[in-house]
Amino acid sequence: MVCVEIEILHEDEKEIEIVIGGENHTFSNLLNNYLQEMEEVTFSAYKIPHPLLDSTRPVLKVQTNGSISAREAIKRANERIISQVDELESLL
Repeated sequence: MVCVEIEILHEDEKEIEIVIGGENHTFSNLLNNYLQEMEEVTFSAYKIPHPLLDSTRPVLKVQTNGSISAREAIKRANERIISQVDELESLL
């Protein structure tokens, strides 16, 4: 299992903004796509600051309609990613 360093910049009932340490566009884009597919998520996007100006760690922002927390939305998206990777591995 891979451990990822997460720094929470802001969190309330419907919104979270986190920094994802040790990752880049590959994981951030995948997670963002899964979040955007969820009907509870009203907004999801990430950015990676310019390396000369700031850290290159992705910053992810998620907002929900309030039926689930933004933290829960991220957990569910990650569970879907893991499930699909497991399914792919079983086919190989």
